[in-house]
Amino acid sequence: MRLAPAAALLPGMLTATSARSGRQTRPLDVVVPEKSSGRRWPAADLHRWRTRLEALWRRTVDEIVATSLALYEAAPPAEFSPEWQDAMAHGGGRVARLRDAVLRLHEARAEIEAAIERISSGRFGQCQLCSRAISADVLAALPQVSTCRVCALS
Repeated sequence: MRLAPAAALLPGMLTATSARSGRQTRPLDVVVPEKSSGRRWPAADLHRWRTRLEALWRRTVDEIVATSLALYEAAPPAEFSPEWQDAMAHGGGRVARLRDAVLRLHEARAEIEAAIERISSGRFGQCQLCSRAISADVLAALPQVSTCRVCALS
């Protein structure tokens, strides 16, 4: 068996690929620490959460690429000209919106990667501030969330 090439792109997403068939197998088992104070997820549930987060990560990376290309095409050739700097200082129109979108997408990607890491470390579904369990409703809507409702509102 060998590691899939995409495994290096996303920490914690190690999958094995069979050398004979070339088919990708299930993700490697997740180790849940014994002293975890959060919710104990069955392995099948963790696999579903990981699969959902990996799909969300791929969509986010695709959006980063598409938005970055649009930004590259929209940016003027002399990007450090005084006119361009003045436009950036006053909102910059389309270029500024695209730049802000790329930054937001990178933040979203980082949140997704952190959620996948929490699955691997056994802290998925546990508030990072107070250690309470995050409600299933919140996780269903935003699987990458890291805080419970109480901490998010305070």
